[in-house]
Formats: sequence, structure tokens, C-alpha cells
Amino acid sequence: LSKDWPEFYRRFVLNHVPSLARAVLGKFPGKDYHRQGSPRVFLRHGYFTGASCLSGIGKALEEYGVNNHQYDFTHPLEDLTDRFLAKVEDSVEATGRKVHAVGHSKGAAIILGAYRKEPELFDKIVTMAIPYFGSERSHGFKFVNSLWELRPESEIIQTLSNGPLPENADILNLY
Repeated sequence: LSKDWPEFYRRFVLNHVPSLARAVLGKFPGKDYHRQGSPRVFLRHGYFTGASCLSGIGKALEEYGVNNHQYDFTHPLEDLTDRFLAKVEDSVEATGRKVHAVGHSKGAAIILGAYRKEPELFDKIVTMAIPYFGSERSHGFKFVNSLWELRPESEIIQTLSNGPLPENADILNLY
């Protein structure tokens, strides 16, 4: 995450202190993780890993057009899922083609959540080390909401692990 920390903090401040962010950070452009092309491949990293951890996959798939995005992983999973889904919808609307998505850990949970909401937008999804049944370690983070919500008994994890998959699901999970 070391080379992604500056962009993570920039996004964190933009999300949590918008007035300061507009005054100070608005003068500096953010890092561009996007490569153009079609069909689009969306990559989402895990908690505390950063977008650069998936850069090897991004380079391998570069010819297809890759969206590898550093996001503020301290946001709730549902919000991140909705933001991701909006990006996928924009891509599908612009290209007329379904997308492929690859995610690790929390990024995989974001992708699966989006897939459950709008499966018709995705051709394939690949998840790696998804906290499908939650993480027991999350119990130690009661005051960090974005980790606390990953407890096995949390509502969002129950929905993730108990909900039916769409009929024609083509999911590969690497663990």
C-alpha cells in the first residue's frame, strides 16, 4: 500500500472533510489508475492493500481496458458497492458490453455485492480471498465500522453469504 497511501489519504480527506479537501486538495490532481479500452476489466483491492497490489493483473489485461481504482476502504461496504456499481453501469452504457471484475478481499465483497444487484452488467467475476463468511478478526475492531461490518454475524455478511446467486452465475473464487 505504500505507493497508494498518498492517494488513499487524498480520497479519505475528500470523503470525510469535504470543505478542507475542496480548499486544499482540489488544487492537486489525483492519481489516474484508469486505462482506456473495451471491454472494461474492473479491479478492486482489499482492505489495507491498495490498487497497486493488483497492478500485475492490470498490466496483463491492459489491452482490454482496465479500471484499477484506489478507493477509501474505510467507507461502509454498501456505499462502496453502490459507487462501484455506478462505475460499471457507466461503462456498460458507454460501450454496450458487459464487464469483467476481479477483486481481492473487501474488493471481492464489493464486486459480489454489485453482481448480486445487477448481474446482467457482468460477464465474469473473479474473487480472491473474499470474506464470504466474514472474518473472526473483525471482532477486535468494534470502533472501526468498516472492519466491524465484516464480522460473521453482521447483517451485510449474512446477506453476502446467504443470498442466492443469479441463475447463470459464472464465478471463480480463489482462496
